[in-house]
This record gives sequence, structure tokens and C-alpha cells, in this order.
Amino acid sequence: MAQHFDSIENKKTDGATIKQKNQAWEQVAKAFNAATVNGARTLLQLKNSYNNIKRKLKNGATIKQKNQAWEQVAKAFNAATVNGARTLLQLKNSYNNIKRKLKNENADEKVSMNKNTQNGY
Repeated sequence: MAQHFDSIENKKTDGATIKQKNQAWEQVAKAFNAATVNGARTLLQLKNSYNNIKRKLKNGATIKQKNQAWEQVAKAFNAATVNGARTLLQLKNSYNNIKRKLKNENADEKVSMNKNTQNGY
């Protein structure tokens, strides 16, 4: 798989690149099926497994990055405040409350604008 990684992960979508990707996947499938004893996998099964693994790794990395970012926010907030430190959970809840409030205000504003438009204002 490692020797075909660049071909498989190539972002180009022209005909030559797609042909190269397909050839790389065929070679990966051939090598995988030659090495396995639990039954052969189709090309589609291998592609789906590969994409699922990539998605899980990406989601895990994203969650880790978000947690690190929140820890930095909490550290910076608590260093700057004089009214007492807040926990990470308290800061997240405050952020979500503010976000929800703004979303509701925007929705109310849109409703009001639609009413005014319908009434000819």
C-alpha cells in the first residue's frame, strides 16, 4: 500500500490520473488478497475500508485538536480574568449559549424581514 499511496491519494481527476489510481488499487487488492487467509476482498471493499479508516483517524485528530484548542482558550481566559477562574465545561457552555442566542436572534430577524417584505415595507 505504501508504494501506491501517492497515486491513491492524488487529488487530480483527469483521465490519466484516474487510470493510474485504478491500477494502483488493483495492485493493492492483488497484494492484499495474496497475503490474506480469511478470504479475498473486492476492490470496492478495500476502498471502503481504506476510506473508513481515514475518516476515523481524521475524526479522532479533529476531536483531539478541538480539545487542545479549548484548553488553550480556558488557559488564556483564566489568565486574563479577575472574577475567578472558569472550568473548561463552563466556558464551553457559555460559548454554546451565546451561539444559540445569536442563532435565535438571526432567525427572529429573518422572520421580521420576511413579514416586512410581505407587507410591502
